[in-house]
Amino acid sequence: MKPQIFALLTAAAWGIGGYFEKKGLHLGNLSPQMGITIRTAVAF
Repeated sequence: MKPQIFALLTAAAWGIGGYFEKKGLHLGNLSPQMGITIRTAVAF
C-alpha cells in the first residue's frame, strides 16, 4: 500500500479515538489519563 493511505488511516483512527475520548470524559466523568488510554486503544 502507499504511504499516503497509511497516513490517512492513522489520521482517521486518531480522530475517531479523540471523539470517544471526549465523549467518555464528558459522559462518564473519567480521568484525563483514562481518556488518553481510550484514544490510544481505539487508534490501535
